[in-house]
Amino acid sequence: SHVDKTGYGIHTTCMPSPGTTPEQIPGIFHFLCENYTEELKFTLVEGPVRNRAGTNEQMVGAVKYEQSIKNESGKPIHEENGMYMYLGDMYHHPASCKSIKDDVGAVRLKPGSDGQPFVPKHKLSRSGTIPHGSSILLLGENGEKQPGPP
Repeated sequence: SHVDKTGYGIHTTCMPSPGTTPEQIPGIFHFLCENYTEELKFTLVEGPVRNRAGTNEQMVGAVKYEQSIKNESGKPIHEENGMYMYLGDMYHHPASCKSIKDDVGAVRLKPGSDGQPFVPKHKLSRSGTIPHGSSILLLGENGEKQPGPP
């Protein structure tokens, strides 16, 4: 695991003022601006992780992350956990008597049958859970490295 405690910044949020409802005094907001610190923890998942998909097999590389953002007094502002995943390694795994026996799978293909190869559109993924009842799934590609600072 690797923990980085060097993140910091200014958190800004427009929130409905206390006591207001959509039916009463709409449009009155409270602007919150506060300094924060951020802690990120990364943990490599031992792997690759096998994603069995019949004839097509995917070997997923994954890194878990935990993000914690607190204001200057230590009050939590944001919590999130999830995974970064590399989805690009696909393998063709045709059925054989041995593979069916070894994989303890229900026989749906006849031994030696080949299915249609699947190639994922995206090779990178980030999944996350935020305890506001939100979850995210972001898909993308590994772009060209751009010169200079991020």
